[in-house]
Amino acid sequence: MAGVSHAIAGGPYLRKAPSQFGWDWGPKLPPIGIWKEIRLEAGPGPRFDEVHLRQHHENGAVTITAGVTVADAAGRSLTTRLTLTSPAGNSTTVEAAVRDDRGQLVTPVTAPQLWWPNGLGEQPLYRI
Repeated sequence: MAGVSHAIAGGPYLRKAPSQFGWDWGPKLPPIGIWKEIRLEAGPGPRFDEVHLRQHHENGAVTITAGVTVADAAGRSLTTRLTLTSPAGNSTTVEAAVRDDRGQLVTPVTAPQLWWPNGLGEQPLYRI
């Protein structure tokens, strides 16, 4: 748009409310996702094709199961590894062999710190 210094290129074609790009009562928060160039690269050899994490809560404990699918694993002896780090910094590592392009890792978490909604408790983060 000629003469408008804060206009967004292609703005009239975006399906977003104008207020999401800033207003006198709010910040500029356009929900447009990735906004700069990105690149995904896959090198030669085995790589994770899919990773699925599941939680099973029972009797105050949690079991974390990670199912993985590995591409280009045929004819290779591969091992997958999962490291779970608690909010306190304690780490547990489990390993499993990849068979027929698939692996499954299981690790128990005793007395897990649960995530609570905002205002109702803490939001402890576990790293995988």
